[in-house]
Amino acid sequence: MDVESLKKLTDTMELIAARSAATELMVRALLHTHPNREAAQIYAERMLGQSLAQPGLVLNPSGAAHAKAAFAFLMQPPPPAMDPEA
Repeated sequence: MDVESLKKLTDTMELIAARSAATELMVRALLHTHPNREAAQIYAERMLGQSLAQPGLVLNPSGAAHAKAAFAFLMQPPPPAMDPEA
């Protein structure tokens, strides 16, 4: 993707979806690979708190509810194939 195409994506739904997916992947990787899961959970909870403090979510209760639901999904135990402790 070239620079001009990226400029056109600024604040579009595609960019927002890509950012959301990238964040979910990062958090999921952190939670499932971190050697200290308790510390990883604390980091993830802080990230959720910072996200919920953003004006876009403060002013959009349904968006905040979606963020909380996504966080709850990410906090579920990993599938056995991904769980290093299994």
